[in-house]
This record gives sequence, C-alpha cells and structure tokens, in this order.
Amino acid sequence: MLKRLLPLPAMAVFWAAFWAAFSIAPLHAQEADRQFPVSAFDAIQTRGSDRVKVVPGDASVVIATGDPRALDTLRIEVKDRVLYIDRKPGNWRDKGATVTVSASTLRAVTISGSGSVEIAQVTGPEFLGSMSGSGALYLNGVDADLVEIRQTGSGAATANGRAKSIKLSVRGSGEIDTRALQAQDLRIDMTGSASIHAKASGTARINTRGSGVIDVKGSPQCVINQKGTGTLRCG
Repeated sequence: MLKRLLPLPAMAVFWAAFWAAFSIAPLHAQEADRQFPVSAFDAIQTRGSDRVKVVPGDASVVIATGDPRALDTLRIEVKDRVLYIDRKPGNWRDKGATVTVSASTLRAVTISGSGSVEIAQVTGPEFLGSMSGSGALYLNGVDADLVEIRQTGSGAATANGRAKSIKLSVRGSGEIDTRALQAQDLRIDMTGSASIHAKASGTARINTRGSGVIDVKGSPQCVINQKGTGTLRCG
C-alpha cells in the first residue's frame, strides 16, 4: 500500500500534488482570515447570513475566515458586553464568512436573518437563545439550570446535554429539537405550524395553538392546553 512505500514527507508532497492537479487547492487559496480586536462579552447578536462558531476560551477572541470581500464588509464590535456581528450597509455579493468566537461563557445569543450560530459548550445558570428569520442555532454540551429558546419565523434549533428546565416559545413554522437535552421540567408555548421535539422526565406544560406538531418523550407528567388542529403527543 502507498503508506508503506512512502515516508511521511513524500506522502505530503504526493497529496499536495494530487490536490493541485484537481484544482482544489486554489479554492482554499482564495480564502482569507482576519482577527477583530474586541473587549469582554457574554452575549452575541448576529444579523445576516454568515456562520458563527463559538468555542470555549479564557480570552475573548474573534477571527473571521472566508471570502475576502465578505471580510471587508463585516462589522464586529462590543457594546455593553454584547458582541455584535453584522455587515456594513450595501448590496453585497460574496461567498460569506465563518466567524469563530472564543468566549469563557455566554448567557444569550440573538440571531436575526438566515445565519447560523453553533456553540461548542453552554454552561452557566441560564442561557437564552432568540431567533427571528430562517437562521439556525446549535447548542452543544449544555450544562445549565435553565435553557430558553424563543423563535419567530422559520428557523431551526437543536440542543444536547442537560438542564434542569427548558422553555420553548415558538411562533411561526420553525423546527426545534431538544430530545438530546436531558431535562426535568419542560414548558412549551407554540403558535403556528412549527415542529417541536423535546424530552422531559418531570413535568411538561404545553400551550399550543395552530397546526403545528409537538412530540414530547421521557414519560413526563403532562399539563396540556391545546387549541387548533395540531398534533400533540406527550409521554
């Protein structure tokens, strides 16, 4: 096999030549990265269609990677401990950017537009995720007392980990899936045609209006107030 015939340096040369031959390397060469100086923050508000990835770290650091045209139009600043990620005014046509954020802890994230925010670790007493539009929120490694997600529009949200309580407030046609988030108590308030999948082991309080779908696993004690033609399964 190839790995037995070539030493590591030769393999590196081989793969470099391989990717160059198939014109894949130039695609990556077109990307750029830029670091934005920021002060300390514990919340994020993003607008637009860019991707945001949050990783744990002791220092507050923001690095954007992607189309140089996108990096030139990014507007990143901190006000009142909120990190704002936005674009300068204009009709921009680019391939977008990925903004990697390092933060010790986050208490809230607000998404407006079609962008996405993925958080590698959510810790602390409370976390609030607010969404309007068609964006996406991904919460990983949750370890909190309360996780609350407020959604308006057609966006999507997922969460995994554990929390004592979950609150889901949804208006519109979005999708929320917290089945991988272990929780004791759950509260759902839904209006519209959204789809919610959740799990609770204690009490599930559900208020729903419209034609949406709610499916709650975990055999909780269910307290239900339902109006409309939607589908509801609890327990």
